[in-house]
Amino acid sequence: LGDKGVARIVDGLDDPCRKYFKLYLCDNRIGRQGASAIAYSLKYNTTITELSLGNNHIGDEGARYLASSLMVNYSLEMLNLENNNIGPAGTSAIANVLEHNNNSLQWLVLSENPIGDDGAKAILRCIANSSSFDHLLQCNHNLLSVILKKVTKVKDTTTLKKVQSYLKINRSSAPSPTSAAKHKILML
Repeated sequence: LGDKGVARIVDGLDDPCRKYFKLYLCDNRIGRQGASAIAYSLKYNTTITELSLGNNHIGDEGARYLASSLMVNYSLEMLNLENNNIGPAGTSAIANVLEHNNNSLQWLVLSENPIGDDGAKAILRCIANSSSFDHLLQCNHNLLSVILKKVTKVKDTTTLKKVQSYLKINRSSAPSPTSAAKHKILML
């Protein structure tokens, strides 16, 4: 399919007579240009709830494009970016948006990406920023799952364990973000 094929598919998403809810584009040789086209479409699409882009080549730049769309897209609930060569910069861009601008995404798959320690810390900060009480209250308490299987370049596995602990609190406290924040405060 590649980037050019994705551009054609994205054009079809704008058809007001059709509503698409799930878009699966795994294993399609999609790069940063394809990710850019998808991100642009997501800024205006209000129906897609699941986007699966696993096993492509979007990299950090493509991840940044998708992160920019998450600032204004409030319908997407699941995003699969497994095995896309997304490093710390791309992971941090997505985590930053999820911490400050997006509460609709509930499932994020980043497995088999070289996120590194910085990317893992960005995910942790997104769901449990303990730099201050106010930051912790404003974290993303709606994110229920971040799948990080076989991520590479992570030396400090404690961060990954903390991410899973805080996500467990989010799941057990759903749909009450205030309750999740209170439980996280008790863990500090």
